Amino acid sequence: MNTDLETIIKTLKIGNNEIEFCVLTESEYTSIYYDQMKKVGWKPIADAMKAHYILAKNSIFALKYKDTIIATLSAAKSPVFGVAYMGFFILDKEWASLGLGKYLWTKTANLLEQEGYVIEFDSPVELLSYYSSLGYKVFTTATMYMLAEHSRIDYSAINANIQEISPGNIADVIEYDKSLINNSNRETYLSAWFNKKHTIAVCYISNGNIMGYGVMSKHISRESNSDTYSYVLAPIYAKNPEVAAEIINALCSRANVNEPIYLDTLNFNPMAAAIVESLGFKAVMPINRMSASGTLGEKREAIISQVYALSSHGYSPL
Repeated sequence: MNTDLETIIKTLKIGNNEIEFCVLTESEYTSIYYDQMKKVGWKPIADAMKAHYILAKNSIFALKYKDTIIATLSAAKSPVFGVAYMGFFILDKEWASLGLGKYLWTKTANLLEQEGYVIEFDSPVELLSYYSSLGYKVFTTATMYMLAEHSRIDYSAINANIQEISPGNIADVIEYDKSLINNSNRETYLSAWFNKKHTIAVCYISNGNIMGYGVMSKHISRESNSDTYSYVLAPIYAKNPEVAAEIINALCSRANVNEPIYLDTLNFNPMAAAIVESLGFKAVMPINRMSASGTLGEKREAIISQVYALSSHGYSPL
């Protein structure tokens, strides 16, 4: 591409819309979500996309060139914690190395910081230097685990307190979640997340009280012209380690034996790692959570003890 970087930046500053900074509509987001999923070999599921859109509605920013989306960056806002969790950062390779990614990050971060939000996101090791150059620091870490081989657990032997999340108990599950997170758009999001295609959601009820819940989603990818399947556990919230283990066991029992199961644990809760390792999960990748402040905050530290699996995407930040 022969476009001169100085000309691009002047165009953005002048605002003549040759390259436009904007917020994506739902239809635009749907289109690029599908395109990007297909590029990396995943078969996109419509209701999963809609669930993700709920969290970042009106906060999915983009750069456009002649009505073509060339870069995106989304922010899932958590008003309770004052955090904007960044994700869906994509830059068309034809526009790489021109500084547009940094421009989009800076522009978006400035807008969110003016609203009082702290920027946070997860980064693989390979991108640490890039994000460090933007002024962000690692403030906590997580680990991705995988259960490669597992035996089907007899579901009839699962703890009797385990129930599938249904219209009869979903309100109680959401109330339990609100006691932890209490985000304004959380109820709408959780309802969509629990009910999306290829998803199993269970809760643990003792003496009429919700003690925790968990979700397992099936993911479909295409390799060598054939579909492959895997599962992701996200999230697992529980009052204590014993309840967390029961929830994880119940979800794993519903997975096909030869299909791997993944989950992320926050290293702030070492009990989470101890549980999944005792169940046969193996660590496969470190994850770094970054922010400009480099701190987690006391409010969220108190919640971490109840988080046993948390996907690096799709959930408001902890």
